[in-house]
Amino acid sequence: MELILAQRTPPLYASRRLNEYNDYYTAIDDINSILSRDLIGPVEQTEAIDDVAPLNYYKLGILWPKRIDSGYGPSQDDVAETLDDFEDPLEGDDGISNANAYKPSSMGISIMLPSETKILDISVTFGKYTYSDKQAIINEKQKTVIEYTRTPYKFNTSFAIQNDCGSVKCKNFDELHELGVAVILTVRKVLGDGSKLATVSINNSNSASIQKRDQNECALFQCELALTNPSGFMPVYRYSPVGQNDDELIGSMLNRDVQNYAYGHGCSVKYENDGEDGNAVTTIRSDFMPCESVLQMMPGNIQKKDILRLNFWAGAERSAACTCLTRFVDEYAKWHGRQSVIARTLDRYKNPAQTVIKRIGICIDRLRNGITELKKNDFAWESFLLMNEAMYLQRIKYKKIPETQSDSVRWHPFQLAYILQIIQDIANPCSGYQYRVVDKQRDDPQPHRG
Repeated sequence: MELILAQRTPPLYASRRLNEYNDYYTAIDDINSILSRDLIGPVEQTEAIDDVAPLNYYKLGILWPKRIDSGYGPSQDDVAETLDDFEDPLEGDDGISNANAYKPSSMGISIMLPSETKILDISVTFGKYTYSDKQAIINEKQKTVIEYTRTPYKFNTSFAIQNDCGSVKCKNFDELHELGVAVILTVRKVLGDGSKLATVSINNSNSASIQKRDQNECALFQCELALTNPSGFMPVYRYSPVGQNDDELIGSMLNRDVQNYAYGHGCSVKYENDGEDGNAVTTIRSDFMPCESVLQMMPGNIQKKDILRLNFWAGAERSAACTCLTRFVDEYAKWHGRQSVIARTLDRYKNPAQTVIKRIGICIDRLRNGITELKKNDFAWESFLLMNEAMYLQRIKYKKIPETQSDSVRWHPFQLAYILQIIQDIANPCSGYQYRVVDKQRDDPQPHRG
């Protein structure tokens, strides 16, 4: 069934982080935290790693040094085009052209700045590991034990935003450069309203030989870039119907209120909403383990709730039950009418809106045809009752539900709707929605009555 043409508030379902699922959401947060410490690190801010090199210990959030012996680490074949959407003439000169290489030495975030933005605050966080070794007695034998000790670094700095395209250095550039870190802001485009498409990049400018120790001491670990603009960032995404199929166009329409405020290069991004209204995105951070919550979908308020109880159908009178099913579909049809009104206001999404409205109309017709089949077809009606009985018996046995609580065994609204839709397709060989299969020996299509 097609749902959600209106923004965020479909009639039969509501997305929300329910209290009874808090334990599950907490578990997700815990798993993400454990994986982050294991794959990105650090386990401790000033940790010491014994007997294993950091490049073998951690896998994400690393900016590799350039290779002395080969001029530069990744070859051109390893480098992916990262900014095609921007058609940027400065590509390759902004410090992120190797962000998608196998062993990247740079990362960055592209943002849209309002015309009034004059200063962009940034925070750069990373760690470096220093090699040491010591002699130790292990299993009664003297051995050399290697150790890498972490030193954390955090720099809060800023950029003065220029009005023309080009690159500028941050205030602490020289201090960072001593550590082999280059932080650069490149204004990529200046639009007619004065807003600017800009990229902030971190580049590991250290060079190292192929030796393991050099590689580990010159790499930057646990890299994080945070951009802050108190007046807020502008959305970067621009809707374009060119080259999109129906599903992509519908996806753009359904998510029209979801704005994209940044592109990550060699990393993902996450936002923080602040500001007086709580909606302005004022901070954007890099992220190497992006996580998105898929909220629980719960049935909304259905007027004819009795038909959702599986034991309702045990003694259901045919005419009265079909009337209840018709009213159930009527609720969906009324919502369809409200969505049709909204669709007429979506000039920017006219074609995908019309496609969705048409599909909802077809869905309603199929629901009503299913009810009609139950009314007139004795075999369909008896089969429908037996199906409900079988599901009821299976559910109470599997969940060990006592007879006194049998009313709790229910259909979800979408489940009952799906069954109603396919009743005519099963009962009527001439239904236009039956899947057709081809008998290879006879080589003619036959209805599939599964």
